[in-house]
Amino acid sequence: MRKHLSIFGFLLLILNLNLAAQDQWDSTIPETWLLGRDNTNDFKNVKGSPYLLENWGKAKIKFSDGKEHVGTYVNVNRYLNAVAVKGDMAAQEFVIDASNIAEIVFIDGGRRFVFYKQDDFTSSNVSETLYEVIYEGEEVTILKDVFTELVKAEKGGYALANDTDRFVKKDYYYLKSSSKFDQIKLNKASFKKVLSEDVFNKLDAYIKGNKLNWSEIDDIVKGLK
Repeated sequence: MRKHLSIFGFLLLILNLNLAAQDQWDSTIPETWLLGRDNTNDFKNVKGSPYLLENWGKAKIKFSDGKEHVGTYVNVNRYLNAVAVKGDMAAQEFVIDASNIAEIVFIDGGRRFVFYKQDDFTSSNVSETLYEVIYEGEEVTILKDVFTELVKAEKGGYALANDTDRFVKKDYYYLKSSSKFDQIKLNKASFKKVLSEDVFNKLDAYIKGNKLNWSEIDDIVKGLK
């Protein structure tokens, strides 16, 4: 009987150690960087998602102090301006303030997010957050920010009233061809205003020649490559 209890106790210890390993995905991360733990239950009755990625993915994280962590499951919580991390998909989620992250590169697909400050932009009316790098070349860089806000339900008797809290996302693009980023719209005039004459003329000729569209970011990226 004691032998059975001893084996049971050993198995229980191993289970607790595994759970602890999952819960503390990286003990080297300062506690002051953490905004908290899993808060998904706070949004279970909210339409939409605060995350930028539909599916979590493994990524390489470069922290603001230069340290790196590879293989962690990551998602970007734009509503909280934070990065959500898990040691594995069964583990509990930790939330790290975005200001403590320098860069995230997803292993599958290569999507890349970089933290930028207000000084990196010509306008002060921008967020200090993780921007997705849509294109980066020798002369041109394009960033994307998916601003996410929580819109509260409208309390009223109107049939068209929004009766459920929901997340609303809006895309913003930024273009750098010199020292700082300018906010742009996906149209020809906006790019002409920021790009050098030579770069713009080549891009314009490519879009015209291939019957592409200035309102499609993928078409613009094709022309810049």
